[in-house]
Amino acid sequence: MPEGDRAELGCPYPDVFVVIVLYGVSAGESVAYETFNSALAKCPAREHNFPVLLCDNTPGASNSGPHPKGVRYVAFGSNLGVAAAYNRALGIAQEQGCSWLLLLDQDTVLPDDFLASLLEELREHETNSDVVAVVPIVRSGGVVVSPKRVGFLGLKAFAETPGGIQDSEIASINSGTAIRCDFVWSIGGFSRVYWLDYLDHWLFRQIYAAGKKVAVSDCILEHNLSVQDYRRNIDLTRYGSILAGESAFMTTHKSKIQIPFYLLRLIARSLRFAIWRQPDLALLTLAMIARIARYPTRSLEQDQE
Repeated sequence: MPEGDRAELGCPYPDVFVVIVLYGVSAGESVAYETFNSALAKCPAREHNFPVLLCDNTPGASNSGPHPKGVRYVAFGSNLGVAAAYNRALGIAQEQGCSWLLLLDQDTVLPDDFLASLLEELREHETNSDVVAVVPIVRSGGVVVSPKRVGFLGLKAFAETPGGIQDSEIASINSGTAIRCDFVWSIGGFSRVYWLDYLDHWLFRQIYAAGKKVAVSDCILEHNLSVQDYRRNIDLTRYGSILAGESAFMTTHKSKIQIPFYLLRLIARSLRFAIWRQPDLALLTLAMIARIARYPTRSLEQDQE
């Protein structure tokens, strides 16, 4: 809803366009969609505020409608990743005049008060153009996995639960993040280089590089972070995608002095894979180590384009 129309209707909240990315499940099987609808039913300011795009990356998927009013469904027919889904949603959000985009994965669990709390956060920061993202606390398996502080040697947990506008660089997972649409347009949309993995690292790096801020809410989400346990939840194809995104990000958006430390981390990881009797993952990691070590000043991002 355009700002003028919203003001005329006396609506104090910004409109938020919601994108839920699906893969291998229907909308009805998505816990994110289920809990979103539950939170929406309990949100006093729900009218006009939350149009939804269900973006299905399942190979061979077709329209699973009908869907409720305000909900669109698009099937890509193949797995184009999260970047394609987010960019499709960004374009529709612009058409509808929504100022914020809420990113959700299919397996994120939203508490009933999430949307009401989010609207209050967005209203608080709406006039502060420096704040371009609002993120929740995210837990996986009882462990806080997001947000994290960005340090020289990688991501670090906060000593205490963060809250409010963060002055230092932080990173958060995509799911649960509300991002200003105009900021994403200003950086050229969501990068297709990071089509599936490390898009969240890239996005929050762009925020910090632009001198913008992230606000952390006190809302807690539960999310199934499948890559949290490499030993049990990763196969060769999936790990190859993660490693490609990670190496492209590290060799492009981090200082060259950090490359030796990154290589040491990869060496340690390959040793763990060997100990865990996952030789294919160990060899793939060693191949990436050799590739980076041979040309340590080369950006691998261009290889993903």
